[in-house]
Amino acid sequence: MNRDNSIRRSSFWDKLKRGEAEVRNPVDARQLFTQLLKRGSPEQLALTCDEALLPVLSTALGITANSLGPPLELLAALGAEQLSHGAYASRVLRIFHTFWEAPGFMQSIEKALVSNTLRDPAVVAWMLIKLAPEVEAVRQCKDPWTAKVVELLHCSTAVGMSSLAPQLATLFSIVALPSGATLAPSQAAQADAFPESLQAAKSAMRPPGVRDHDNDPADYRSISILPTPAELNCQEPPYLPPVGGSDFIADREAAQLDRLVRLMREDLLGSLREELAEELAAGASSFRRLYRNPQLLEICFEPQPYVLLSVPVPSRLAARVSKMKAREASDFFHHGPGRRVLAKEALVLLMEHASSSSSSSSSETPSGGIHAQGTEKKRLQLQTLAFGVVVMRKGKDWDMVDNLESGKLQVGVSFPGETSMAAITQRLVGLRYDTFAPTLCPFLFSASASYFTYEPVLLSLQRMSGIPLRETLAHMEPPGPKELPHGGRALADFSEEIQAAVQSDSTQSAVLQMVLTSKVVLIQGPPGTGKTYIGVQMVKAILEAHSRWGEISGQSAVPKIMCLSFTNHATDSFLESLMDVGVPESKIIRLGSSSKISARLKSRCLWELPEARFSKSETYCYAVLKNEQEELTKRAGRLLRKLKAFSGLGVSPAWWAEISDFLADEEERRALKNQWNSEWLQMLRKQLAEVMQKMSIKARSLDDLQLSRSSHVLSTATIIGCTTVGAARMRGILQEVKPDIVLVEEAGEILEAQVLSAIGDNCKQLILIGDHQQLRPKAECYKLRREAGNGFDMDVSLFERLVKHGGGEGSVPLPSVTLQVQHRMRPEVPHLIRHTMYPQLVDHASTLHHPRVQGIARPVLFINHNHPEAADADAAVLGGKSKVNMHEVQMVCRTAKYLLQQSGCSPASITILTPYLGQLAEIRKALVELRVGAELNDMDVKELQSLNLMDGPAGGEGWATVRAATVDNFQGEESDIVLISTVRSNPQGDIGFLSSAERVNVLLSRARNGMYLFGNMDCLTNCRSARGRDLWGRLAKLLRAKGQLLDFLPAVCERHKSVTALKELADFDRVVKHGGCTLPCGEDLPCGHPCPLLCHPKAAVVHAQVKCALLVPDVCDYGHQVQRKCCEVKVKCTKVVQWKCVAGHTMSGRCHQGRSAPCKTCEHLAADENAASAVEEQRQERVQAEEAALAESQSQLQAEERNQGDLLEIKEASSHHLDGTSPTVAIAAATNHDGGEGSDEVLEENAGSQAQLQAEECNQVDAIKREGAEDNKQYPLPATATHLSSQPQEAPTSDNGTPSLQRGSDSSPTEEQPAGTPQLAFHQPSPATPQPAAQQSSPGAPLSVPVSPLLSSPSQAPLAVAPDVVKVDVQLGEAELLHAGHVQSKGGTACR
Repeated sequence: MNRDNSIRRSSFWDKLKRGEAEVRNPVDARQLFTQLLKRGSPEQLALTCDEALLPVLSTALGITANSLGPPLELLAALGAEQLSHGAYASRVLRIFHTFWEAPGFMQSIEKALVSNTLRDPAVVAWMLIKLAPEVEAVRQCKDPWTAKVVELLHCSTAVGMSSLAPQLATLFSIVALPSGATLAPSQAAQADAFPESLQAAKSAMRPPGVRDHDNDPADYRSISILPTPAELNCQEPPYLPPVGGSDFIADREAAQLDRLVRLMREDLLGSLREELAEELAAGASSFRRLYRNPQLLEICFEPQPYVLLSVPVPSRLAARVSKMKAREASDFFHHGPGRRVLAKEALVLLMEHASSSSSSSSSETPSGGIHAQGTEKKRLQLQTLAFGVVVMRKGKDWDMVDNLESGKLQVGVSFPGETSMAAITQRLVGLRYDTFAPTLCPFLFSASASYFTYEPVLLSLQRMSGIPLRETLAHMEPPGPKELPHGGRALADFSEEIQAAVQSDSTQSAVLQMVLTSKVVLIQGPPGTGKTYIGVQMVKAILEAHSRWGEISGQSAVPKIMCLSFTNHATDSFLESLMDVGVPESKIIRLGSSSKISARLKSRCLWELPEARFSKSETYCYAVLKNEQEELTKRAGRLLRKLKAFSGLGVSPAWWAEISDFLADEEERRALKNQWNSEWLQMLRKQLAEVMQKMSIKARSLDDLQLSRSSHVLSTATIIGCTTVGAARMRGILQEVKPDIVLVEEAGEILEAQVLSAIGDNCKQLILIGDHQQLRPKAECYKLRREAGNGFDMDVSLFERLVKHGGGEGSVPLPSVTLQVQHRMRPEVPHLIRHTMYPQLVDHASTLHHPRVQGIARPVLFINHNHPEAADADAAVLGGKSKVNMHEVQMVCRTAKYLLQQSGCSPASITILTPYLGQLAEIRKALVELRVGAELNDMDVKELQSLNLMDGPAGGEGWATVRAATVDNFQGEESDIVLISTVRSNPQGDIGFLSSAERVNVLLSRARNGMYLFGNMDCLTNCRSARGRDLWGRLAKLLRAKGQLLDFLPAVCERHKSVTALKELADFDRVVKHGGCTLPCGEDLPCGHPCPLLCHPKAAVVHAQVKCALLVPDVCDYGHQVQRKCCEVKVKCTKVVQWKCVAGHTMSGRCHQGRSAPCKTCEHLAADENAASAVEEQRQERVQAEEAALAESQSQLQAEERNQGDLLEIKEASSHHLDGTSPTVAIAAATNHDGGEGSDEVLEENAGSQAQLQAEECNQVDAIKREGAEDNKQYPLPATATHLSSQPQEAPTSDNGTPSLQRGSDSSPTEEQPAGTPQLAFHQPSPATPQPAAQQSSPGAPLSVPVSPLLSSPSQAPLAVAPDVVKVDVQLGEAELLHAGHVQSKGGTACR
C-alpha cells in the first residue's frame, strides 16, 4: 500500500485537515509530527504544510515546547537544498515563521542552548538565517528570546556552525560577538562562501579534537591507524586539511604530514562507509559483504591473538555457487574469484543492531550511524562493535558439503587496536560456552580495502621526524648545492658507451647531466619518449662514476640505489632492463613475495637468499621475546578458561542452589549476578584485553627481529628493487641499509604519501620519472579526488606537485627536464595527443620506418556506431558497476581475428583495450568463442576476480593468443596494434572515465603501428561533462580532418588491392571470412590444383591446411580403375567382387572391404553342429541323473527290508520273554545279529516296545522288594560276584593287561550308593569259556552296579550278565537297566 494513501486514510489526519479535530495533548502533537515526517520527500513535506495546517502546527509546537526532538527533526527535513529556491522557498519560509512565532518555542531553544542539551544548533541557526532577510521582526529580535539564541549560537562549536556563524553575525548586526570571541581559521576562510543548504552548512569541517568520538586528536601522530567503532558511528565528517595543509599547524612540514595522514586514513574509512551504506541499501536479500551471525569457534594466541570465526556465505553468492559442481565450487573459493571473499588482510567490522536508545526521535541519525532506508518498518540500523583484520583464512571443503547454500568459511580475525581489542574481550563475557559455537555478534562486514596496504604507509608517516630533502619537498625551494656520491662530473667525462646511448636525443643528454648536479631530479616523459630507457642509463652512469672516481673523491662505499615502482610488473621490468645492459645480477636484490616476482628475478628475491645468522645480542633478544610471549600465552589461557567457566551462567547452577535460601527472590539473584559480573568478570576481561594487546606487540617485535636478520643480506646489494608499499612495510630494515639514491619510475601514478614513506632519512638524491598528464594515482574515496572539486586533491602526486610548482606569482619553478622525442609510434598515431596534450612532442626519425598494418586501409581510425551500452549483470553480483557494449565486443574481437589472418601479424602484436572491467570480461569470453586466447595482466586478473568475472578458460592448446587489458592497468605498456572499445553509448551523455583527459591520453598513446577505436562519437562529443565535451570535440575535429572518422572498417585485400567496408558483424563472415576479399584465391595448392577458397593472406600457411577435394583417377590394389579425392591417400574401391572361401562357398562384397570377411554359409553350418552337440550333452546328463536316482531307490528298499527283518526278530524275542527267556539277552542277540550295524536305528524305531518291557520288569522288581525287604542284607552273594570292601583293591585288567572299566568303583560313598552297600562287579568270563562269535567281537569292560535290597527266596540265584549285553546298554546311553540288576534312583523307587 502506498505510504501517502495510508496517511490520507488516517482518521485523525483527515479530521485535522477538515478542521473537525484539533491537537489537544502531547500524544496528538507527536502523532502529527510522525505523520508529517512520513512524507516521501522534502518536496511533498513542504506541499503538505499548507495554510490550513499551519495553525495546527503552531498549536502542536506550543504543546511540545519542552520536547524538541520531533520539531527539530521536522526543521532539519525542511533544510534540504531543493527547498532553498524556487516555488518551495516561500512555503518553507512560512513554516519557519510558524516555528518562530509558536508560543514557548524560542524560549525552549534558549534553555536548551544554555544547558548544552540542544542536539543540533545548526537547524535553529539555518531557520533564523532564512527568516532574517525576509521578516523584520526576526531581524530586529522583537522576540525577547531571539537575541539570546543568536548570541549563544555565535559561541557554538557544533556541527555546521563554522559556516553559519559568519552569516548570523552579518544578518543580526545589532548583536555583538561576545568579548574576546574570534572566528576560527576555518570559519574565517569560509565566511566568504555561504552554504546553500543546511546540509552544506553541516558538512563544513570543524577543527580536529572537538568531535564526539575517541579518535579525533589534534596531533596526527596520536590518531589510531585502525578506525574505532565510535569513529565510524559518528555522523560528523572528519577534519580533512585542504591542499595547503592544516590551518591549525604552523610548522609547514608537520602540516604537510598531518594532511597526508588524515587524507589517507579517510581514503580507507570513507570508502568503507560508502561500501557499507551501499550494502545496507541493497537489502538483506542482496547482501554481498555483510555476513550474518558469525560463530566463535576458537580463541587462538599464536602467532598473534585472533578469534577463529565460522562465517556463512551470503545468500546471493551462495546461490551462484550452488549452481556449480562440488569441485567447481571448491576451485572457486580456493583458486578462483572466491579467493577475494574474506581475503587475507581485508578489513572487517563486527556489527550489531543499533540500541533502541539511539533510535530516538531526535534530529540526529542514530548512533548506529548507518542504516538501510527501506520501508519504515524494515529499516536496518547497525552500529560497529569492533574493527578487525583477516589474518588467516580456511576454505570450506566444499566437496563434503551436500547443500552448498549452507556452506561456511573459517577466518581468523585479529584486533590490532586497543579499543577494538577491549570491545571484543567485552563480547567474550556473557557468551554461552556450553554450546558448540556461540554467535559472536549479529553481523560481520568485509571491506574491499586491504588494511595492510594503508597501515605501513601511515605508520611510516607518523614516525617521520621530518620530510626528507625538506628544502625542496616541503618548502618548495630549488635544490641547493649538495655533494653527491657521483657529483661534480660532466657527461663528457663518461665512457663513449654512455654518451652514445643518449647522443641522438638532446633532452636525454640533459637528463644525464642533471643527475650529476641536482639532488632532486624531475623528469617528465610523454608517451614513447623512453622514460624507462633513460632511467636505466642513469643507474648505469652512477655505477660507472663510482667505479672510476669513487676512491678519488673519497667515496669508497658503493652508493646504494633503491628503485621503486607502483606495481610488481614495472619493478621487475626495470630490474631486468638493468641486467640487459650489463649490470651484474649479483648486485641486485628484489624485495617482495617470491610468488609475485618474475622467474628471471626469483633467484635474487630476498627471501630466496640464505639468511644471515643472528648475532649474540639478537639471539638473546629473540630468546627473551619468545619467553615473554610464551608466558603471556599461558596467562591468557588461564584468564580465558576462567571467563569460559563463569560467563553466561554467572556461576554453576549448583552454587546458585546453595545460596538460593539466602536470596529473597529471582530479582535479587539477578541483581547479585549482575554485580558479580560487573566487578569480577570485568576485571578478568580487562586483564585479558591487556594481555592480548601485549601479545600483539610481542608478535610484531619478533617479526621485526626476523626482518633485521635480512638487513645483513640486503646490505650487500647495490641495487634494491621493490614496490612503494613494500618499501613502506620494510622501512625498518631499509633505514638500516640507508639507500643513498631513490629512483621512482612512473612517479606520476604513485600517491605522495607512498613516495615520502619510502624515502629514508639518509636519502641524498631523489629521482622522479613520470608524466603527470597521464593517469593519476588511484584514490578509493571519490570525494578526495581532484575531479570531485572538494579541494583535497589526494590523487595529485608528489611529482605533479613539484613539476607544476612555480605557476603562481612570486613562486620559483623547480628545475625539471621534459623528454620531447618519441620513439614509439608511427607519426599518424601521436597526431591526436600532439594537438591536445603535448604540443612540443616530435617524432624520432626511426618512427618513419614503422611498418603499416596489413589488412586495414589506415593506421588510425575511429569506427562510429550507435549501438547502446548495458550494465554488466555479472559484475553486480559482487557490487560492480561496470558497463558493457556487446556490439563493440564482437567488433573488436572479429577485427582481432581478421588481423591474425594477415601476413606479418603475430598474436603478440595485438592488444585490446577498454576502460571497463565488465567489457574486458566479455571480450575475453568472445575471443574464446572465436578460438582465440586472451592474455591478461595480474592487476586485471585480480580486479576481475574481485567481481567474480574470471569464469571459464582463457584459451585452448594451439590457439593464437592476444593481449587484453583495461586502460588503467596498461599505462607504461605498448603494443604494435591496439584495438580500443570505448563502451559508452547512451542518450543521457554519461561517459564516465572517458571525460578524464589523463585516461584518454593513455588510451591514445599505446600503439606503435596502428590504433583503431570503436565507439559512439555523438555520445562522446555531447556528453554531460564540460571537460569531456571539450576533449572529444577537439579529437573529433582532428579525426574528421584526416578522414579517420568512419562508420565502417575499411578492409584492404593485400593481393587484389580492393577495399571492402565492414560495418556489421555479418560482413566479417560474408566478405572477409578468410582475411582477404570475395574473389577466388587463384593460387595452386601444394598438390598442383587451384585453391578452392576465397582470397586469403598467408597462402603458404593456409594452403598447407586446406584439404583438396578434387576427384582424381587411381587404381586400387586389385587393379580396378577408381576415383578419389586428392587429399585422400588410401583408395576406396567400391566395385562389387566375388571370391570363394576355404570350404569352396561363393562370397561377394565391396573391393575396399577386403577378402578377409567370414563366410556366412560356413558360419551357419558351424552353428548347426554346435546346436546338435549341445542337445546330445543334455540327453546324456538326463540319463546319468535317472540311473543315479534308480540306485538310490534300490538302496532305500534294501534298508527297509533289513528293518522289517529286525522287527520280526524283536517280536520273536518278546514272545520268548513270555516263556521265561530274558528279553535283554534276546534284544542283544537280535541287535548284534548283523554285526552291530544299524542297531541304533532299530532300537529307536522300537522304543515303544522296549519301554513296555522295562515297565513290566520294574513292576516285578517292586513286588520282590515288598516281599523280602528285611532279608536283603543276609542275601548270599553269587559265586561270580566280588564283594567290594573299604580296602583298596587291585583294579581288574583285561586280557591284554590294561585296566578294565568299572562302573561305580569309587571307594567313597555317594548319594547313589550309601555307605556299606555291597556292590557287584561283573567280569567277562574266563577265556576258557567258549563265547559266541558275535560276543567275542566286542569284549566289554567289567560293570559294577549297586545291589538293591532284594527280597527273594534263598534258592533264587543271582543273574550273571554277559559282557555283550552290557555293551548294548552302553550304546543306548547308560548301562543302567539289566535283566538281573537295576540302578536305584535317589528316591529309591524309580527304575530305568
